[in-house]
Amino acid sequence: MTEAETPQRQYNVLVFGLERKRLPVPLEPLRTRNFSVFFEQYGTPRRFQEYDGVVMFQGIFEKFELKTGYTDSHLSHTYDADELDNARRRLRCFSGRADSCASC
Repeated sequence: MTEAETPQRQYNVLVFGLERKRLPVPLEPLRTRNFSVFFEQYGTPRRFQEYDGVVMFQGIFEKFELKTGYTDSHLSHTYDADELDNARRRLRCFSGRADSCASC
């Protein structure tokens, strides 16, 4: 097959939770000949299976905060358990390892 005979494939990629890393979120998708990159905010109801790939930054589900008292300071850690569970479920559906993806 020559390059002229090879059908062009357009891949759709989701970038998820960019604002949680304090990075600017483009208002429009970035489009090239082979890729379209879509940006969704943290907590989006969009399904990961709607895309060919998903980009997710490390640490977007957790928050570290330095708390200072009168005598000492300590690092406090919290995480968004609900959104982390939702993302795990959507990733299982995306990878085809879930029994039922109707709720993903």
